[in-house]
Amino acid sequence: MFMYKGYTIYFILLFFFLFSCCNKENTQEPDPDEIISEDSCKVVIFPVAEGMAASQDYNIKVCNQEVFCYATYRLDNLNPTSYYHGAPVSPSSFVQFDFSDSVFIEIIPRKDLLKNFAKLAVRPASLNIHPKWDGNKLTFMLERPMDFTIDIQGDGMNPLHFFTNYPETQIPKPEDPGVIYFGPGIHDVSQVVLNSNETLYLAGGAVLRPAPPEIPGTELVVRGENFVRAKPMISSEYASRVKIMGRGIISGARATELQRKANIIDVQNTTNVEIRDIILMDANNWNVHIYNSTNTIVDHIRVLGYYINTDAICFNNSRKGIARNCFVHTNDDSFEVKASTPGLTCEDILFENCVVWNDFASCMGVTHEVQGNISNITWQNITITRFNPVVSNNWLMHRAAIFVHAAGGGKVSDLLFRDINIEMTDTKQSVILIDNIKTTVPNINDFPGKPYNIIENIEFENIYGYDISTPNILVFDESGNGRIRNISFKNVMFNNERIINGDPRLKITAAQNVV
Repeated sequence: MFMYKGYTIYFILLFFFLFSCCNKENTQEPDPDEIISEDSCKVVIFPVAEGMAASQDYNIKVCNQEVFCYATYRLDNLNPTSYYHGAPVSPSSFVQFDFSDSVFIEIIPRKDLLKNFAKLAVRPASLNIHPKWDGNKLTFMLERPMDFTIDIQGDGMNPLHFFTNYPETQIPKPEDPGVIYFGPGIHDVSQVVLNSNETLYLAGGAVLRPAPPEIPGTELVVRGENFVRAKPMISSEYASRVKIMGRGIISGARATELQRKANIIDVQNTTNVEIRDIILMDANNWNVHIYNSTNTIVDHIRVLGYYINTDAICFNNSRKGIARNCFVHTNDDSFEVKASTPGLTCEDILFENCVVWNDFASCMGVTHEVQGNISNITWQNITITRFNPVVSNNWLMHRAAIFVHAAGGGKVSDLLFRDINIEMTDTKQSVILIDNIKTTVPNINDFPGKPYNIIENIEFENIYGYDISTPNILVFDESGNGRIRNISFKNVMFNNERIINGDPRLKITAAQNVV
C-alpha cells in the first residue's frame, strides 16, 4: 500500500513537471529565424525603380529580406516640415510587397523617431497588430495580406503605410492582344489612352509618370504658383471592357513639376471598367474620376495624395459602381459621389471594406456639385483611421468626416452609412454634416439661380467614434422649409455615449423628421 502511494505521488509529480515544461515552452517568444526562413517565406519583393526617393524614417525587412520603403508627403497644416509647390507637408512613407502564409516584419525607425512606445498605434485597430519594441526595432507577424498604418507616435507624424497583396495569379504578357505593358523601372510618358478591350498593366516595380498635354487657355494659380490644366494622365472614353491593374505605381509628381494640373485616371461614358491593386501617389488633381459610366469596379487600389484637389475616388453621374477594399490617405474628399450635370443621375453606388485617413476635406459622402439626382448610395464597413483638418471657423460648414453637402438643385435620396468606425478626429469639424447651402467654398455661391437641393431618406446605422474631439452632428436646411427630411440615426455612439433624441450634440436647423 505504501509503495502504491509512492508511485502515485511520483507520477503526479512527473505530470506537473512535464506540464510546466510544455507550458513554459509554449509561452516563449518564437524565434522568427526558425519559424520563417528566406527559403520557406513566400514573399514577393518587387524591384525598385532607380530614381524613386527612399524614406529617411524607416528601414524594413520581411523574412530577413530588405524591402524598399518609399518616401512621399502628407498635407500638414499644423506641423509642416517643408513646402512642396506651396503645399505645407511633412514626411510619409509606404512599403509594398506580396506574400502568402505568414511573414515576419522588422522595422528600424530613424533614431529618436520613436520616443514613447506606449503612444504607437497600428491603424485600423481592429486588425489587432501589436508590434514588439526592443529599443532598436519593431517586430511582428502578419498572418495574411492587409493594408494598415504604423502611426509611430500616435500623432499622425511620419506615418508608415503597409500595402500587401496575395501573389498575382493572372499576369498578362506584354505580347498579349490589347495589353499595354509597363515593366519594372520609371516610365515617363505623355498620356495613356485606353480603348475598348484594352488592359493597362503595371508590373511590380513599374512607376508610370505621365505628363499629359496642356489644355490651351486654362491657366490658373494654385497655392501661389502658375499652373495650366492638362488632359487626364490615364484616359478612357466611350469604351467598354477596359482594365487598369497590376502592382505598379502611377505618380503625378512629374506633372506637378511641369505645373500641369491633371486627373490621374479619368473614365467617361464607359461600361465595364475595372481598376485593381495599383498605387496612385503624388497627384495634383483628382485621382480616380468616373463620369457617366456604368458597371465600374475599383478594387483594392491605394491612393496617397497631399496636394490640393487630390480627391480619391469619385463617381460622378455614374451608375452601378463599386469601390471596395481600397486604402486612401488624401487631403481632399476621399470616397465621394457627385452629379455635376443636370439631367444625368448618379445611382446604385457601393463603397465597402475601405480604410481612409483624411487631412483636410471629407472622408465619405455627397460632395458639392449636385445638379442631377443622386440615389441609392451605400457606404459600409469603412474605417476612418484619422480625420484632422486644420481650418478656420468659416470652413466649419464645408467639412466633416461624413459629409452630405449638396448644391445645384438636384435631389439626393436614399443614402445609407452603415458600420463605420472612426478611430480618431482632431479637428473643430463635426463628425457628420448634412446641408444644402449653396456655397461650395466659403463666400462663393456657385449656384445662385438654382433651387435648394432636396435631401431625404438618409440612414446612419452603427456609427462608432472612439476618440472624437468635436462629437457633433449638424443637419442644416438653409432653405428653411424642410427640404432636408427623414434623417435617421440608429446606434450612433461618440466617445462611448450614444446619440439620442434631444441630444445637444445633434444640432438641427429647419430639417424635418430627424430621429
